[in-house]
Amino acid sequence: MTQVLVLAQLVDGELADTTGELLAAAALIGEPAAVVVIDSGDSGDGSQIAAALGSLGAHIVYIATAPDASRTLVTPQVAALQAAMTAANAAGSATDAVILSTDTDSREVAARLAIRVGGALQWDVVDIDATGDSVVATQQAFGGAFTVRSVAARGIPIISLRPNSV
Repeated sequence: MTQVLVLAQLVDGELADTTGELLAAAALIGEPAAVVVIDSGDSGDGSQIAAALGSLGAHIVYIATAPDASRTLVTPQVAALQAAMTAANAAGSATDAVILSTDTDSREVAARLAIRVGGALQWDVVDIDATGDSVVATQQAFGGAFTVRSVAARGIPIISLRPNSV
């Protein structure tokens, strides 16, 4: 089964509230795999975070450490997602999509990752599903007056999922 990477963000050392929803959305189209970046100066090895992510539905957890990760701009998260994609491909499991939240940091991570890997950005998505080999994103346009369903023309879809939509 192919992996769907989810960026799990930490807020004051705890998983963000949106993490469960992002993992649930990932389960709709593939095997949910969480990517989290922890501060290398923190005590502990991330096993509690990995256990929490597992209880939320992550089949695989990638933990990256970076010095001052909580105070550094999004570069460690972009590098961790790219490394997780490389690790999945090396293990024989392709990455079908990357799902992130819609907060400011996540949108910047999505944009930078799309440039690095040649991915297709899909913003403010309200629903996702898989049709054949394609990931279909549903978005609302013009204040919800129109519903748009789209498929990435090339590259891996990097999806910014609107909160409370799954």
